[in-house]
Order: sequence, then structure tokens, then C-alpha cells
Amino acid sequence: MRIISKHKDYYDGIQSLGFDETIVYERKEERRKIPELENFNSLFTEFIDYGRTYEFYKKPRDYNDKFIHTVFILGFCGYIYVGNKFDYIKDKKLAYSKCFYSEGETIKFVKEISKSFTTDQLTWKLRFKSWNQRWQKLNRAKKKPEIEDYFKLHNRELLSKKYLEWFHKIHEPVFLFPTYPFSNEEIDKLGWNLESPKSNFDVIVNPNLKKLNFQSQKDAYTCFQDIQQFISGVLGNKEDIKNNSTDIEKVKQHGFDEKYGFRKRPK
Repeated sequence: MRIISKHKDYYDGIQSLGFDETIVYERKEERRKIPELENFNSLFTEFIDYGRTYEFYKKPRDYNDKFIHTVFILGFCGYIYVGNKFDYIKDKKLAYSKCFYSEGETIKFVKEISKSFTTDQLTWKLRFKSWNQRWQKLNRAKKKPEIEDYFKLHNRELLSKKYLEWFHKIHEPVFLFPTYPFSNEEIDKLGWNLESPKSNFDVIVNPNLKKLNFQSQKDAYTCFQDIQQFISGVLGNKEDIKNNSTDIEKVKQHGFDEKYGFRKRPK
């Protein structure tokens, strides 16, 4: 696979081992509006529901020194990954970012920064704002929510499914949602609420996976191979895309007449 891109990523070096020049990955990172994705609302509600954006301030309440936490969905070669992004903002400038995909790493990081930053927003909102049965169960039991309760993914079935139709509609091997937590220009405008899922929404296609710490999930060789196989296989196979057209309509779409269809014309 030959990669054409303006930015470098952690798996690019695999090309030096030799590649198939007939497979080309035009990796243009851009923000793109896409059509409605089937069953997207359930995934959105589960992992990026309202109130999942938090600001952890430096103790005692230094608003110029804080972490902004957001949840994001990363689509990679047919599958969905849920990540937690922590942007460290110092004097209204982005100092650095950290991304985690596992519960353990995320919880460990939040507990570590809680020594210097206030993280009471997490448990406070879970105690008084119940969005789903998980938090309602905690409230009924009068149990004080812990950091683990917030970051625990209880509907793993959604992450084990393939979402090939989504990738066919977007027609890229990698995409991100939501878009604005990944824009330095917009990061300071983040509020408590995220965008609601709409019939049309924006995603970022072909993002830089190194910046998202995706190497913690896929090593360079596996990442390169997965993208190559996905582009040449799933995205390159038109038969995977549902086409409900009749045979006559398909003939007309390809510029042939109804009499001979796809058959060879007589001389």
C-alpha cells in the first residue's frame, strides 16, 4: 500500500519493507459532513451522552490551569473504539493531550491528577444527574459514586460489532466523532454539553492516529496491514454495498440498453 499524505503517522515506516503499488491510501485529514448512520443514536447515547465533557481545575480552583476531558468514538477498519481524551490547558493554551482506550489506564490517570486537580465533578454529576439505569441503580442503593463507576463501559456488545455500512457511507478506513475536541481553535469553547446526534453530522476522516495514541491498540505493522486489507477488500468490493436496483436499472446505470444488457453485442 502506497500512502499519500501531508502528515506522518506511526505506521508509515512499514512502507520501507515493500508495498503493493496498486493499493493507494490517499490519507487526507479533513472535516466532512456525512449522511445519517443506522443505529448511531444508541452508540452515541451509550458512550458520548450529555455531560461527558468535564473540566478539572488546579486546586484551589485555578481556571487558567486545567484538564478538559472528552469522550470520542474512533472508527477503524470496520470496528468502533471508545477513547478518553485529556487536554491540559495552561493559560488558555493547549500544552499537551493524552488519550486512553482502556478503563484501567483512564481510571489510573484520573486518580493521579486528582491529587492536584479537583475531579469532584464526576461523582457530583452522577449523584444528582441520572441519565441511565446505571446511575439510577446507584442512587436507589444510596451508594456514593466512585471514579470507576463513571468510566466503566457496561455495554461492550456495541463495541464487538462490525459497522461496515458506516464505513461504506463514509468511504474511508478511519474516522472520528465528535469533531470539535480535536480542534485547538475550538478547545477553549468547550461547554458541559456535547452536540446531540443529528440526521447529518460532521466527522474527521483520516486523522493522525499517533496523536490519538492508537499505537497502544495496534502496533505499526498490524495497523498498516489492517488499513491495506480494508481499502482493497471492504471498501474496494462494491458487492458489499447494498444495491436494491433491479437488473434493468443496473443495466441502464452502466450505459447499456435493455435488449442486450451486459451481453456481448453482435458484430
